[in-house]
Amino acid sequence: MGSVNHQFGVGAETTYGTSVVPNKWYAVLGAELKPKFGYAISQGMVPGRTLPQASQINQTTRDGEGVVNLEAPRTGLGFFLQHMLGSDAPTSVQQATTTAYLQTFVKGGFLKNFTAQVGAQQVDTPSSVAPFTGVSCKVEGWSISVDVGGFVIIDLTLTARNVLTTVALATANYSTTTQLYSWENCSLKLDAVVVPLVSGFKFTGALNMPKRRHVGSGPYASEPRNTLGDTFSGSFTADFSNLTNWYNKFDANTTVNLEFEALGDIIASTFAQRFTVKMPACKLRGDAPSLSPGLLQVEVPFEVYDPPTGAPITFEYMSTDVTI
Repeated sequence: MGSVNHQFGVGAETTYGTSVVPNKWYAVLGAELKPKFGYAISQGMVPGRTLPQASQINQTTRDGEGVVNLEAPRTGLGFFLQHMLGSDAPTSVQQATTTAYLQTFVKGGFLKNFTAQVGAQQVDTPSSVAPFTGVSCKVEGWSISVDVGGFVIIDLTLTARNVLTTVALATANYSTTTQLYSWENCSLKLDAVVVPLVSGFKFTGALNMPKRRHVGSGPYASEPRNTLGDTFSGSFTADFSNLTNWYNKFDANTTVNLEFEALGDIIASTFAQRFTVKMPACKLRGDAPSLSPGLLQVEVPFEVYDPPTGAPITFEYMSTDVTI
């Protein structure tokens, strides 16, 4: 990693439209926050002109958008897990009398808002860092993925009420001991049985949050509300070894229970760092092997649906984090 002064921080908001000072800091692979404008452009015809007049182009809407890419940390990830699912009442429960705490997040109905701030080091003046502050951000899309030899990667797509450069740059306070989840300690289970010979996994969420605009509110949208139309899907790649590992369940349209887990070190007693994704009602959507000269692998897509009881998606996160 080069010597740069870029920084990325977040903080939970209490009031939509009012930013807070970030108090959680993350080492990111990439991050961007930028304003997004809508324009009304006059189509009126004027003799001798073939283009709209500059004076008749009005900026009518203003929002923000962004992306964040990070390697999954073994502490501090609960903040994003809550926002990824809109978890209404996440819990953080101490395990026995140890320093291990289990945070549980289930799919909720209300996506919470937070302030995010990107600090971008300016090229010609490295000591100057420009702040880009996303006000009232929500996570509208995300993915969790891992491939052979790599870290577990979290990708987030953000929507925001506004992005400002006038909010002061917050003072970053990074942990120097953060550990990361990586490939060698990951597993994928199908109906409680480990799927053998898996070489890749990806799970994505797309949350339906239409913009709500009203006369009298200026260029800004009202707080987005999550509605019907969310989609959760993914895929895993595995060597084709037999029909029973997953193919027969795909062929029979069987509802399966998928569980992805990444493990870390023991915190205390039998309690280990872990990040678990539980999906109790999935449908496999393929696929038959396609013959080729190389190693015979198959990418197996899946979709997540509501189970008869309980939540369609649950994140569990065991760490030393007392609070979310």
